[in-house]
Amino acid sequence: MSGWHENAAMQAAPTLMAATQAIADGQAAPVTARVLCTDLAGLRSQALGLAEAAGFRTDFRVIAPKRPWTLFSPMLWPDPRCAIDAAALAPPEGDLMLGA
Repeated sequence: MSGWHENAAMQAAPTLMAATQAIADGQAAPVTARVLCTDLAGLRSQALGLAEAAGFRTDFRVIAPKRPWTLFSPMLWPDPRCAIDAAALAPPEGDLMLGA
């Protein structure tokens, strides 16, 4: 039995592949990908490398928890969106969101 994430990935894959091919053929405007991750070099380079390899323009946003949430494990945050700086989720939104 497959999980919801596998079904979602299978449904999104043809659309993402078609969009990437249209960009490569010059038939579509470039897709803007918002990249959300902590400011760690390895995570940042993987997410940016994926976006650049797919031909997306990138809008890099750093997720950094505010105090007092820096003192706790993220598993203990009641609402993670309230624990990070609002600037990371502020408009304009991209066409695609990548997280690492």
